[in-house]
Amino acid sequence: MQESINKSGIFSTALGFIAGAGTFTVFDVLLARKGGHNPKRSTSQCKQSSGLDYFSYQLL
Repeated sequence: MQESINKSGIFSTALGFIAGAGTFTVFDVLLARKGGHNPKRSTSQCKQSSGLDYFSYQLL
């Protein structure tokens, strides 16, 4: 953030930040309205894990 302010100024940095936050919010609202009502379900039984598998994978 500091590098961005030093290179282009506070106005440009703030404008970019607000534009990014606005874009994210608009698409988040659109996706919330369009999807998520009828999510696909897996027909096969998924293996239950405690999260330790994912944690150990991240260590690799």
